[in-house]
Amino acid sequence: MSELRKDYLLDHYVIINEKRSLRPSDFSRAPIVKAKVDFFAPGNEHLTPEEIGRISKGKSWQMRWFENKFPILDMQKHPLHSHRLYREIALQGHHEILVETPSETEQLSSFSEKRLTEVLQQYKKRMVAIQKKKGIKYVVLFKNEGKEAGASLAHSHTQIIGMTRIPQLVEDKAREVKKYKKCPYCVIAKRESKSTRAIFSNKQFCVFAPYASRVPWEAWIMPRTHKTSLSKMTSSNLGSLAEAMHVILSKLHKADIPFNFIFFYGTKGANIHFHIEFLPRTTTPAGFEFGTNYLVNPVAPESAAKFYRGER
Repeated sequence: MSELRKDYLLDHYVIINEKRSLRPSDFSRAPIVKAKVDFFAPGNEHLTPEEIGRISKGKSWQMRWFENKFPILDMQKHPLHSHRLYREIALQGHHEILVETPSETEQLSSFSEKRLTEVLQQYKKRMVAIQKKKGIKYVVLFKNEGKEAGASLAHSHTQIIGMTRIPQLVEDKAREVKKYKKCPYCVIAKRESKSTRAIFSNKQFCVFAPYASRVPWEAWIMPRTHKTSLSKMTSSNLGSLAEAMHVILSKLHKADIPFNFIFFYGTKGANIHFHIEFLPRTTTPAGFEFGTNYLVNPVAPESAAKFYRGER
């Protein structure tokens, strides 16, 4: 039997239909064709834009970051041409690449919790630095791992984009949050940590498969108490977050599932509860999805949680 489920807050709907069941073993990741030259490898620093910063380890570096050579957004202004139904809106930005390891074969899933914590500390610093740039109103941090997730290079890296406009999705989340007397995400975290969709919890974070999961094995990480952004987290918070991330990363790596993750946070006047959304990329929207705006998920979140808990 199919179920139509609604997102916790947004007017987004998903059809859960396990008759079209999908198992992790049913999926085979398409390999990324390795470039003849690894642009992010030590010794090839001259092949990337000018370095903004690095963390050194011995004679080499452990992490380094620089502007994206092919940015989604830049700070150049363009003339706007709008007329009635045809609207152009000004949007500039600053696009950085953060390379988390000098090794082309190493991924975040193989990092120890200590190294993951160091990566999170650098995420925090770069997000804060970019947020301070003139005109920047929101910073998007995301990772694409695997060809199906949009990665064009095998070498592990994270992308961070400062935008001169708050994304519509974040505006929509903020608008819905304002309708409640207390943070609805705090309620979600409390309830889901005790539900059949619960995956993992420590003292500071809970991990769960969201009720209206859009894709198979979708997972969210959320602070158990109200925190609006990564910038406000302590070293202890980041260590606990690394532990929670490791649970998801290791399972996805073992099953060889490509994925995206995205950090969401609150802005001034938008009291959004910080959370990370993991979106495995094993299905492709087709005619029905585009014709109805209803995604079809063949793996119920309750089943996804069992996968992450090692029960199936």
